[in-house]
Amino acid sequence: MKKSLMLVLLLHLGYFVFAQSFREVKIFVPPITGVGRMADKAFFYRQLSYEVVIQYHALVRALHGSDFILRGSVDLYVGITEPEEDPDTEDKTLTRKPTMNTRGMLEFFAADLDNDLFFETEGGIDYYRVPQTILDDINSEEPPLIEPGHFEFEPFFEFIYDNDPALEFIFYLELVDSVTGQVIAQQGIIYQTIDASVSTLLSILLYNMFSGIPDIEERPDIRNSLLFLGASFLWTPRLYTFERQSFNVTNIGAGLSAELHFSKRWSVELGAQITQDWVVIYETPEGPDSVRDLVCEIPLALKFVLKPLDYFMLEPYLGVHYNFSLWEITKPFIISWLAGFQVGIKAGPGVITIDPRYSMDMNPSIIKDREQEYQRYMLQIGVGYKFGFFPKQTNKL
Repeated sequence: MKKSLMLVLLLHLGYFVFAQSFREVKIFVPPITGVGRMADKAFFYRQLSYEVVIQYHALVRALHGSDFILRGSVDLYVGITEPEEDPDTEDKTLTRKPTMNTRGMLEFFAADLDNDLFFETEGGIDYYRVPQTILDDINSEEPPLIEPGHFEFEPFFEFIYDNDPALEFIFYLELVDSVTGQVIAQQGIIYQTIDASVSTLLSILLYNMFSGIPDIEERPDIRNSLLFLGASFLWTPRLYTFERQSFNVTNIGAGLSAELHFSKRWSVELGAQITQDWVVIYETPEGPDSVRDLVCEIPLALKFVLKPLDYFMLEPYLGVHYNFSLWEITKPFIISWLAGFQVGIKAGPGVITIDPRYSMDMNPSIIKDREQEYQRYMLQIGVGYKFGFFPKQTNKL
C-alpha cells in the first residue's frame, strides 16, 4: 500500500515538473506600406490587428519579443509581365508595377509612348499604362513638382486615384518569422473598393495563414525565478595587519547561498561559507611564525538586480557577514561589512556566477593563545552556479 501511494505521488510530481505549458503566438503588425490609398492602408492595419486578437493570438506592440511579423502592403494592381523586347526599343507595350527610386520619388520622363507613363528605376524602365482621360488631365493640371523632372510620390498617385475610381488594387500580405526572417506564407487580395466582402476574405485568408503556425511552448526566463539556490568555490586572498603586515593569497573556501527575489529589482541573499584564515605573524630563519584557522561566515546581502540582453544578471550588493571560528584558534570579530558585484550568465536551469567581493572586520580580531590583535582586509572571488526555482509569471508585451 505504501509503495503504491509513493508511486502515485511521484507520478503526480513528475507531471507538475515536466508538463509542457503552451502560450499564445506573439504577432507584430507594422504599418501598411505601398502606394495605395491612405484610407485603405488604415483599414487593413486595423483589420489585421483585430483578426490577430479574435483568432486567439497575442498582438504585440514592438518587433522585439515577437514570434512572427504580419507585413502588408497596398499597391496598384496593373499586372506584372516580363519584357519580351529590349526596353530601349520603340515597342513599349508592357505593363509593370510602379517602383520608387532610392530617393522616394518617381522620375517622370514622358507620356507619349503608347499612352504609357514610364519611370526610371535601378533595374531599367518600368511602365504603367494610364487611361487616356488621365493623360488629358495631366496635360492641363500637373501633380506637385518638388524639383525639375521629379514628382512627389503620394500626391502623384492620389491624383491618379481621384481621376480613375475604377482602378484595381492588390493587398499583399506576408507572414514572416521574426527570428530568421523567413517568409512562412504569402497571400493577396485584388479589389476596387473596400466593402464587406474584402473584410470576410481577409478573415479567411488570415485563418489559412495562421493554421500553419505550430504551438509554442512557454519557456519562462530562468532569471525571473522567485528563488535561487547556489554553490560556489571561493578564492580568498587576505591582508592582515598588526605590528607588521602580511598578505596571504593561498586562502580558499566554499559556500552555499539562497537568494529570494522579492521584487523585480531587489533580492536578498543569505549564505554560509567556510574559509581559511592563515595569519603570518613574522618571519623566522626556520620559516614563518603563523597560525591557521577555519572560519565559518554567514553573509547577508541586499542586491539590486539588472537583467540586460537575454542572458545576463548583474547584481551589485551591500551587506554584512557574521564570523565564527571552527577550530577556535583565532577569535575573528563577529561582524564584517561587505560590498560586491555578482555577474550571472544564464545557462540551463540556472545561472553561472562570477562574484568578486571586498569585506573587512568592523573591529580587530584576536589570536587566542597570544592575545594578539590584528585587522583583517578580505578579498574574495567566487565562481559557482545557482539554480532557479518557481519561475515568476512573465508579462506579455
